[in-house]
Amino acid sequence: MAVDDGSGRLGIVAYAFEPRRRPALRRALRSLAEVAPWPPGSRLAIVRRAGQPPFGDPGLGLPVQEIEDDGRRWEFGAWDAGIERLGGVAGAWLLLNDTAGVNDPWPRAERARLRTLADAQAAAAAGAPPVLGGALRPAPAGCALEGQPVPAWVQSQAFVISASALRALGGRLFDRPLFETPQAGHGRLQFPAAVSPALAAHIGGWLTRPGKDGWRHHSGRSVVPDTLLRDKAGAILLEKRLAARVLAAGGQLVDCSAAPAGPWQRLHRRLFYWHRRLGLALPRGRVA
Repeated sequence: MAVDDGSGRLGIVAYAFEPRRRPALRRALRSLAEVAPWPPGSRLAIVRRAGQPPFGDPGLGLPVQEIEDDGRRWEFGAWDAGIERLGGVAGAWLLLNDTAGVNDPWPRAERARLRTLADAQAAAAAGAPPVLGGALRPAPAGCALEGQPVPAWVQSQAFVISASALRALGGRLFDRPLFETPQAGHGRLQFPAAVSPALAAHIGGWLTRPGKDGWRHHSGRSVVPDTLLRDKAGAILLEKRLAARVLAAGGQLVDCSAAPAGPWQRLHRRLFYWHRRLGLALPRGRVA
């Protein structure tokens, strides 16, 4: 009897954590659906935070399964729960959370590239090299995780991971030992030796420095409890783990981002961040 390896199918998992972001997540899903017809057999899992009302069918023309998650494993654990609910079998996975298009601009061209890559990986041969794709960001020199150099990583608000890449990750996006390795105390972070000094400095600097180019300003938080700081650092390490494991397995990172090409695009980007800063001035505007 032939074994179903999911070839040709696309599994989509969306994590809905904040109820106020549900309209943005629906728009993100629909914008991906508009690019092309879904590969036959594709399915969608919506993972909502436990205790929240149902998300409902976003109208993508896909079979939908909806489940709850307690959020303690952040979006990575929620994606694992969604993948498991869909049977863990697909040619590729298209994963996003409710910050896609919220924290940073998400140009139409980038959405189209992401969806095109997802379809191509769903149709790829079973033995194809691992692929991780999305908005690629270069890393500072010397960044490495668990001995694997990480020259870049894919931002995890919306990304594609091939079936072979998921196998390279041991079938799981959430890794508890890695998630729990950062230590936080009095607003400062410490990382184990598995995190290179360059990567530790990059993550620690982003999360703790004051000013407009740090996470505290980015998230609208003037005070960050150590427990939240530790968990945020752990989630960032999980994001870097994606790239490290795929590269260690001989895989490829694919950039789907679209740089602003003209004055109108650059102006639109500036207006996006201006509007976002205005929203952060309101108490309910804080983001992870």
